[in-house]
Amino acid sequence: MVLTLMLVSLVYGGSTIVLHDEAVSPIDEVVYIDYTYKVLSQGMVFSGERYGEDTARFIGCEGVFPYGYLEQPCGPGNVDLDKMPTHGYSTGAAYTPIYFWMTRIVGDGIHAITGLDSVTSWRMTGPLWLALSMIPFVQLFKRWRINDRVTLTLGLLFIASPFAWWTYTYLSTDVSLFLFGALTLLLATDVAERRQSPWLFIPLAVVAVAFKITNLLMFGLVILFFLLRGLAARAATHRDAPVRRPLAWKKQVALWLTLAISVVAGVLVQFFWNNLLAATRIGSGAADQEISRVFRPSDLFTLLTMGPGTAIAHNTVEGVNGGIYSFIALAYQPLMWIACAFVFGAAMMIRWSHGRAPLVWATAISSVIALPILGLGSYLLAGSYFTLPGRYAGNLIPAILLLGAFVLRSRAATATIWMYTGFLAATGAMLALDIRQTFR
Repeated sequence: MVLTLMLVSLVYGGSTIVLHDEAVSPIDEVVYIDYTYKVLSQGMVFSGERYGEDTARFIGCEGVFPYGYLEQPCGPGNVDLDKMPTHGYSTGAAYTPIYFWMTRIVGDGIHAITGLDSVTSWRMTGPLWLALSMIPFVQLFKRWRINDRVTLTLGLLFIASPFAWWTYTYLSTDVSLFLFGALTLLLATDVAERRQSPWLFIPLAVVAVAFKITNLLMFGLVILFFLLRGLAARAATHRDAPVRRPLAWKKQVALWLTLAISVVAGVLVQFFWNNLLAATRIGSGAADQEISRVFRPSDLFTLLTMGPGTAIAHNTVEGVNGGIYSFIALAYQPLMWIACAFVFGAAMMIRWSHGRAPLVWATAISSVIALPILGLGSYLLAGSYFTLPGRYAGNLIPAILLLGAFVLRSRAATATIWMYTGFLAATGAMLALDIRQTFR
């Protein structure tokens, strides 16, 4: 099972990269390409730093979907950094260099073996991340006793999703979200079943946040899971119901202590990184994406209504009008409805006394409040706000798919998902071919 999903990840992801390799993704890939170019010589990117000439010239030759070539020269010549995004100032300093070191080292190895150009080789690390993510994903489904047919169905649905298309076939720091989401939930399941020590949450949180701060969202879901599980176990004890007894108080203390330390440790990783950036800042210039503003009450309402499907159905072409892009945006829309049906369907179908209920309700609550909390928190910490994209909640996708496995019972429903997955894959190939034709 896991080998099948890994093979599909590599083949579908790799072929997509080859098809659309004529333009840069609009989801911050300019920033990531610049970081990867510099990481061997500099070690990291510094606050106030501007894009390198390698990056600017690459954009001039390849263009940025759907904006064109940004008036940059292709090949040798003077580069006009002021015409680059954010006027040539990089926003990459916010990220630790771990992802970029891995991308450069592995990507350069791919370049040496295959002869592909450097950026294409770096992008080829994306399908490797996707394939690697299938390992904890399959193990998670096994822990919850999901049959192989449903596991394969939902694994393929994710691989064909627009979230996976944009995340794993371009350079993207979002590649770690699904992996750490599945790992965190798998560890929580093992801790709940007393297979693993809760102290493993601490190193997991540190490593996860070192890749991206939004990986902490899954820890919020895990805290809710254990809280609801404890309440359900205590209620079952009073009813003499055949539900596992709550953990002994010493183990309860250890659990909640490690979860608290894990969250604090993750926050401290980001805190120390921000202080290092301030200490190593270059010059007084700063990237202005011209999207920052105050946080309004309407923003809270918008984030609350984005719902469980906003991450897996995240699709950049929604902002591009006309032609094939209108069709593609429409083709991806049912995926959001499916994700919502997974979450709210599970919440309505599973009784509170059922052993799966704490996970179902923890996921349902988290999928609604995660982005509002992230948006409000970022505004309080940074003093400004920008409209959060749905992909920031990508950490929760494994839990949402697991709820889908709880409700996906009939062969007819499974067959429908298979057909839609094939349609998603064809739509992704069509988008890649259109990009290739437009920018070649």
